[in-house]
Amino acid sequence: MSAASRAILNLKFAIPWATLKLWTLNLPNCRRNPEKKNQLIGNNFCHASFVNRHSESCMHHIIKTDKAPAAIGPYNQGVVAGGTLIFTAGQIPLDSAGVMVEGDIAIQAHQVLKNLRAILEAAGSSLKQVVKTTVFLQNLDDFARLNEIYAEYFNAGAPARSTVQVARLPKGALVEIEAVALVG
Repeated sequence: MSAASRAILNLKFAIPWATLKLWTLNLPNCRRNPEKKNQLIGNNFCHASFVNRHSESCMHHIIKTDKAPAAIGPYNQGVVAGGTLIFTAGQIPLDSAGVMVEGDIAIQAHQVLKNLRAILEAAGSSLKQVVKTTVFLQNLDDFARLNEIYAEYFNAGAPARSTVQVARLPKGALVEIEAVALVG
């Protein structure tokens, strides 16, 4: 082991856990769990490096609504992290009963954005609070038409966005969109 590696290793262990635990006490809305001496609880995210590796930190809240299709795999419709951001799962054009909405890119994009709106509202957010979307298209030739529909939901204050063409989407969808938004 080199001298530099030993110095880094020594530095890593030079900060006592007590100091790290005290640091977490200053995070908003995090407090010690009286039943477990090293566990922090609360509604804001506490970075894992600040807490004992055997404890659970205040992390996330699962979002589920019957106004959007249920997840078709082992994931959730959305997750609120730290009480401040919601991360949605990618939405495809399924109606709330889980039936695929057939049609062109415009029809499917409308359904996808309605699903996103329902999940965001269930989390106490809205399309106006979206800060980033990722759009997955089956065919980039649909990009211009998608933009027309997208603009109906996101006006002048549109969020940052990435759009990529993919080889295939679940259930043969033409479009999938995921979002990150502020909560509250």
